[in-house]
Amino acid sequence: MVKQNAIMVIILAAGQSLRFGEKNKLLQSVNGRPLIELSVAAAVSSKAKTIVVVTGFEADKIKSVISGYPVTFIDNPRFNKGMSTSIVAALQQVNQTTTGVMIMLADMHKISSRHIDHLIDAFVEDGGQRITVPCYNKGRGNPVLWPVSYVKELKVLKGDHGGRHILKNLETLGSDRLCRVEMLTDAIFFDVDEIQDIKQ
Repeated sequence: MVKQNAIMVIILAAGQSLRFGEKNKLLQSVNGRPLIELSVAAAVSSKAKTIVVVTGFEADKIKSVISGYPVTFIDNPRFNKGMSTSIVAALQQVNQTTTGVMIMLADMHKISSRHIDHLIDAFVEDGGQRITVPCYNKGRGNPVLWPVSYVKELKVLKGDHGGRHILKNLETLGSDRLCRVEMLTDAIFFDVDEIQDIKQ
């Protein structure tokens, strides 16, 4: 039986946020708290067992903001080579007790612990063998919860990509290996790319 507390959440916080401008978007204030803290707080408050935060650009500043949270930090010196390098680095933390890995973008501050728990509950109830993806109005969003059986595929990702192409390939094949979870909000689509996004 799949256990809820055997889930690892990987928070990708290593990027340079080039489209945002000169400032690091993850350090900018949203409702009085740094953007990165909102994401970490949501994950820590969820049913997940382990929270891994991947740092790279301005790593010391990121760590100082969330140093009080029970997370494991992974430094990615190759962060400028793309998102995949952060995912691969974090996957080294997967162990024999891990049943699933949720990959979460650090700039999705509208994602709450309830969203995360909803995905974890669906993953567990479904048996923990299918990729669990959040959906809203037929659109697919983030974060995505991956069974450990997909870790080998995720470890060979290249460039500035997550597992999106894996999901697309499965959908093209009409595969039943995706567990689609309907959400009640469009928060699963919203991330921060530009300054105006921080105010939404």
